[in-house]
Amino acid sequence: MVMDYVQAALKGDVEKAAKLSFDCINCGLCAVRCPAEIVPYNIGQLARRLFSKYIDGPTEHVLEKVKEVEAGKFDAEIKELKNLDKATLQSRYETREKRL
Repeated sequence: MVMDYVQAALKGDVEKAAKLSFDCINCGLCAVRCPAEIVPYNIGQLARRLFSKYIDGPTEHVLEKVKEVEAGKFDAEIKELKNLDKATLQSRYETREKRL
């Protein structure tokens, strides 16, 4: 798997490299064992970023969320969270609604 996306990247196929690298969890084991002394997971991460920015492009829901952030929709909530003590913040985190 790792060498497949590295080879795709070397050939300039950013889309293929990105898609092949999506299962990579960036654990670093490949970098430790790499005979070429490269960091393959960085190649995969770069391929995914390039694919997202230049090939696939941003999705509508991301663009909408960026507009909400820029308009200050979350400023009050962020300010409130920043002022909470550690115990309250931890409690809120542990009891949050988890979305899959």
